[in-house]
Amino acid sequence: MVAKTENVSRSARILHISQPSLSRALNELETELNVKLFVRNGHSLKLNENGLIFKKYVNHALKIIDESVIELKRKNDAQKDKVTFRFEKSSPLIPNIIHQLKQELPHIQVDLIQNGLENDSLAHYDFEFSTHKINGNVNELLLTEEIMVGVNYQNPLANNKEITLKEVKNNPIILTTPSPLRTSIESFFQSQDVILTPAFVTGDHYTLKGLLDENIGISFIPTVSWNNIEDPKIKLIHLSPKKLQREIYLSYPISSSQNPFNKKVITLIKMYFAQMKKQSNL
Repeated sequence: MVAKTENVSRSARILHISQPSLSRALNELETELNVKLFVRNGHSLKLNENGLIFKKYVNHALKIIDESVIELKRKNDAQKDKVTFRFEKSSPLIPNIIHQLKQELPHIQVDLIQNGLENDSLAHYDFEFSTHKINGNVNELLLTEEIMVGVNYQNPLANNKEITLKEVKNNPIILTTPSPLRTSIESFFQSQDVILTPAFVTGDHYTLKGLLDENIGISFIPTVSWNNIEDPKIKLIHLSPKKLQREIYLSYPISSSQNPFNKKVITLIKMYFAQMKKQSNL
């Protein structure tokens, strides 16, 4: 300001500080730099050669600071509508949930993290869909669903209303690749002292459905989260004497729920699962 007005008193009034305070600040600056920055002529000051050099670099520094402030504000604004989901494994729910969120929140940006794909387990995320409660997080139960046995209508088991564990063992079993779903299924059977030995393993839900269509074996179908795999060739039958069920949680750090935008996301996810349960008549 002094370089612009070339007058300490006028600059002090513009900056709303006292003239002695401003004069003292200028003297301290010159002392720190160990050079004179102004040619003084009474109350008038004019930048000397050193002052002009110093002004050039100060203006450049101020420009960089202004640009950094603008960039940080832009980045912060962009992240206001951004959420990161972490999933244990691939699921047919993923695209449906994202689609639902984009329908209600058109400006949302979604990032996905899948465990085991070169991702740091400590990487930041806002929400995780999990089949178990995660320590240290808020865990909201979204769904308790039955996992039923899927058989082709040409299979003699299709005449049954229920299937025993022994009947399951006596048929070729198609399982998914290692996943939370498979863990739930195998843990259930192990608790009944039954070890499942799959005849075929696939990571693709539609391949699994296709094999059932061709009556290659039997498999296990979650009744709600896999509702997009309904097929007229496949009958779903309850396990007996005990039903097989699993839980799906929305898990998130406490800090995520303090973000107003994330609160909207949580509400929409709950609504999506509530609607999904309603459509499945559960």
